[in-house]
Amino acid sequence: MNYILIHFGAIPKHLRFCVENIKNVDNESNIILATDQMTMEGMEHVKHVNLEKIETPHLAELSKLINNLKYFENEDNKLWEASLKRVFGLLDVAVKLDINNFIHFDNDVLIYKSFAELENEFSKEKINITQLSDLFLNFSYSYFPNIKLLEDLTNEIIKIFKNVNFYEEKYYEGKRLNEMVMLNIVFQENPKFFNILNSIPSKKNTIIFDSASFGQYLSGFHKKKKSRKKRLEEMRDTQHLGKHMYENKYRPEFIKSYPVVRFENKTIEIANLHIHSKKLKKYLIK
Repeated sequence: MNYILIHFGAIPKHLRFCVENIKNVDNESNIILATDQMTMEGMEHVKHVNLEKIETPHLAELSKLINNLKYFENEDNKLWEASLKRVFGLLDVAVKLDINNFIHFDNDVLIYKSFAELENEFSKEKINITQLSDLFLNFSYSYFPNIKLLEDLTNEIIKIFKNVNFYEEKYYEGKRLNEMVMLNIVFQENPKFFNILNSIPSKKNTIIFDSASFGQYLSGFHKKKKSRKKRLEEMRDTQHLGKHMYENKYRPEFIKSYPVVRFENKTIEIANLHIHSKKLKKYLIK
């Protein structure tokens, strides 16, 4: 299976561990890392695509809109702009390499299941993606079975940007939109466009996906020191999975370095962990 990762700026150490776990889990993986860097040392087994050296018409279109609106000009967190741009970078890379279907997730995610083990969890007609809350869809895990779906998604985001004040007021209390909110707006207006990957354990599940709460509970928030109890209390109020964990009193744990939850006398495997603390090395498959 094709795995496409995107990163803008200097390559962080944790991204190497993200790649390492992909290789350990999925023998059939074809890992593509697209960056704006000239060189990339230490990951010779990964296909490197330099976004500065290929044609990126979709990324250029979005960048022009962002610049014209000066949309992220006063935003201290550069991640918001980069996170949105990577959606369009994904399309440019997939077109350049003639890739029709692929998996994508954030660079601080670890996976524990191959595509073959997860294939039955996916829709073949929709974008498969995780949902953090009523406001946010996120790339803790996603699978695009057809590049046309990604083309449609970028078109919808362009549509939002061309009438951004309207969408800010309608969906986000007038606040500046970010990538997760925009994905959710597309979902709200086109609910059949996405297949939301299941994160909530039940008697029917054998595998579930971490939408962020499991990884944040285990390893913490990025640059924020809180106890697991305090983290869970915060997630209870902001995340679907966090609320379910809090109310049903189950926690992620490991069996032979693979994450699971025990729910209603059943052990359910976790396909991925979103490690916001960036301490990915601690949770690698041994």
